[in-house]
Amino acid sequence: MADQGEKVTFENMHRFGRLQDAGQEIDMNEAFYVACRSVRDFRSREAAALALADTVRAKLDQLSLTSPDPDRVDRANADKLVKGESVSIGPILDNGQVRDVLSYLMAKDVYPMYGEDRRPFRADRPRDGVVIGRYSLQDIARAPHLLHMLLHPRLLGAATAFLGALPTVSICTFVWSFATGQEAQNMQLFHRDNDDFRQCKAFVLLTDTLDAQDGPHVYVRHSVDQDMVRRRLEGRGIAPDHREDLLHRLFDGVPNHRYADSLVEEAFGPESVDVLTGRAGDCFMENTWGIHKGLPPRRAPRLVLQIQYALQPSLFFTYEPVAIPGMDRLSAEDRYVCRAYLKAR
Repeated sequence: MADQGEKVTFENMHRFGRLQDAGQEIDMNEAFYVACRSVRDFRSREAAALALADTVRAKLDQLSLTSPDPDRVDRANADKLVKGESVSIGPILDNGQVRDVLSYLMAKDVYPMYGEDRRPFRADRPRDGVVIGRYSLQDIARAPHLLHMLLHPRLLGAATAFLGALPTVSICTFVWSFATGQEAQNMQLFHRDNDDFRQCKAFVLLTDTLDAQDGPHVYVRHSVDQDMVRRRLEGRGIAPDHREDLLHRLFDGVPNHRYADSLVEEAFGPESVDVLTGRAGDCFMENTWGIHKGLPPRRAPRLVLQIQYALQPSLFFTYEPVAIPGMDRLSAEDRYVCRAYLKAR
């Protein structure tokens, strides 16, 4: 909690106080982050998420902000997210809006997501060997229609109901995946996200992603809960010792662990692996504690906007909100949702 008597503001909403122990202060942000990335048990993560939602709602009350009743928002899609099912939102940008975003981004520098050589380039002239690229926070913040996407009612409705309180945009990034012919790496391998005890992501397609050649997103349905997976393995007649070995490999790995395709196929079967395609402007959401990856494109580069909704800013990042026009016209609730990335001039 904030220090006693300290005014609660948008800027310190993600601080949950400090713990005194043997005369030393332990940064609870660091402790919380370690817990988020270390606790693998689904029930424990869910209990922590519910407690965090209670804390956030109490702080929102202190700020006189209205956190919609989660049961009166988008409960149906939230239930899908809880169970580890992808949610099709449909188009949230029309063709003209997609062109606006693409035209803007094609004139901005792209930076390699990984590797030591971070020299920038333009998306239509990708550097050799660069598999995944991103933009600067300044350029992301000033992209056309960004607020429209971040605050889209269907996204906020599902995220609010799923999280149990008004969400925070904790990740907002445009990501290029380039058709290099190289083997899959990093986020192109199966993994889980663990920035918070509960988070969901919206993926807004900005290039057509129609089949495997376009590098679609892949999500493993019902991979969030080890008890659910155990029952499915039992139903398939998997021997107890082998079943527990599979569960250990799927849920007890180290943070940032990558899962082999063969392990996912053995544990879940091809019928549980959803390949998510769509036209530019389409959007889908998922609970990214579930196992997922992006396939490498083979035909042409793929561009997607990733929006992560959580109950607090990610403790993995240092945020420097960018002042953009129009923020002062938003409601206090909408400014709160975007506060980690955007601020009024």
